Amino acid sequence: MNGITLQALRSLLFFSVPEAARMVAGVQERTWRYWESDRGKVPEDVAETIIGLLVFRADLIAETSAQIEEMTVKHGAPESIRITYYSTLDDWMTQELADSICWRPHCSAMAEIACRHGAVLVRFDAPDYARWLGSRKDNSAMRGEWAARKSD
Repeated sequence: MNGITLQALRSLLFFSVPEAARMVAGVQERTWRYWESDRGKVPEDVAETIIGLLVFRADLIAETSAQIEEMTVKHGAPESIRITYYSTLDDWMTQELADSICWRPHCSAMAEIACRHGAVLVRFDAPDYARWLGSRKDNSAMRGEWAARKSD
């Protein structure tokens, strides 16, 4: 992987340079910038991690698109599709078994879903969600239901 490819894929995955340096490679920001400028070879493990995150993103887009299409076939086109969007890492990490490295690729995938399906992204609000959830068990389906009920 060359530097410009690394830069383009980092951008596609919504990582800033400091985030990618820290979360993807565990290096200083200047090292990441060095790789992107083609002054140094991108390490294989970093390239493999980026590829893995692209697969995560593609799978998430495919799964979410399939769910939307299935819902549309069963119930007709909804008035609107609302999807939970985690605008901060702290909010992302409120999920059970959340992996911090997947946060930005998830944001990227949700932006793609908004583009493809006209979905409305609903910013996750932990206190509001907790009030709505009450004593029910937290899971991704509940977070989706919470987002579906949110109005603009």
